[in-house]
Amino acid sequence: MTIGGGLILDPRPPRTAIRTAAALARCHTLDFDPASEDRGGAERRAVAVMVDDAGTAGLTVAAMVSRAGIDPARVDAQAQILVAAKQVVRAGDVLVSDAVYTRLKEGIVSTLTGHHKKQPLSAGMPREELREHLFGRGHAAVFDRALTDLAATRPPAIFVKDRVALATHRVELTSEE
Repeated sequence: MTIGGGLILDPRPPRTAIRTAAALARCHTLDFDPASEDRGGAERRAVAVMVDDAGTAGLTVAAMVSRAGIDPARVDAQAQILVAAKQVVRAGDVLVSDAVYTRLKEGIVSTLTGHHKKQPLSAGMPREELREHLFGRGHAAVFDRALTDLAATRPPAIFVKDRVALATHRVELTSEE
């Protein structure tokens, strides 16, 4: 029962300071008029904020219902609009911000470059070691999507099996003179 009215903007906000300028800005972004014609836009703004807050862990599509109050019948459509706008990347049932996803892909290439320089005779970095190094608290589906996307580029950026290696890396013995 609500006495005096109220609107819940986020039933599970992040554990951060609430009396800061950033927290106030977050509340303003989440705020909307329930009678407004642009409910879909308000829902997408809320999901974008929550995805940003989630960082590498991402936000499940199912959480869009409980956290942003989106009708379950419209969840996939709302997620697709965010993906099309390049605000989020969908990896299975998880949404992650485009910025986090881009940093992850760049981090994979950078880490593999360093690994190959330090260990030129290695066939690559073990997949799980790479994931733990770059994305330890992140959702595994997002990491897998990043690997798949990097391997699918033309020409491929990486080669993925049990070990992950740059596609340009070749294990070669050099002669000492």
